[in-house]
Amino acid sequence: MVSDETTVTGEKPAQLPVVNETTFKIDRRAEPFLPGEKAAFTIQAPFGGVAWVSVETDEVLDTLLVPVKGNAGRIEVPIKENYAPNATVSIYLVKPGGENELPLERFAYSEIDVRRPDRELKVAPHLASNDRETG
Repeated sequence: MVSDETTVTGEKPAQLPVVNETTFKIDRRAEPFLPGEKAAFTIQAPFGGVAWVSVETDEVLDTLLVPVKGNAGRIEVPIKENYAPNATVSIYLVKPGGENELPLERFAYSEIDVRRPDRELKVAPHLASNDRETG
């Protein structure tokens, strides 16, 4: 049996399950990223709004604001060399309140692995002799 899951993004609201009142679902590819690529994160939240995205290691490296028009969206983060070997992408989603509405907020994060081929150690063992004794 084969199964697959697809997230479609757009401006129209869709019915999505609410897991809890503080977070939302965030997905990304599992493979490591390379500098210069864009990491695409699909999010499923009970509302749209403005996403404050930060990339962090032991310090905050970058931040950006991304509008999320519907309750399912896609956020792309350009991968930089200083994100290697890994970083955390945090997304804080805010929907401002209105005259008759309270503001809403949710938080989610995802770890990303970033490869730097220029910093990978190439190990090639060489034997002093090709003769072997069985023991």
